Amino acid sequence: PIPGFGTIIQKIVKKDGVSAIYKGVDAAIGRQMVYGTARIGLHRTFSDALVKWNDGKPVNFLTKTLSGMASGAIAVCIGTPFDIALVRLQSDSMTPEKD
Repeated sequence: PIPGFGTIIQKIVKKDGVSAIYKGVDAAIGRQMVYGTARIGLHRTFSDALVKWNDGKPVNFLTKTLSGMASGAIAVCIGTPFDIALVRLQSDSMTPEKD
């Protein structure tokens, strides 16, 4: 049978201690801070620029959608290094120690 979430957590704690559960959490929080801030900040910047470009009138749904997609895509590019760091921190802790 495939082990469940609880079983996996128990094995991690038995093998490496409670602190092993939190390996990589700093990179995950850093990624969320950078990605979330970039996404929201870029979207606000794009939205303001589009309203100004539209002579102060609200922009249509399609334009808002494209603005959101663009800001999200750029934010993903900014946040990706933190994802790589998160994966590396977690996978490095799983490699066997060399003698």
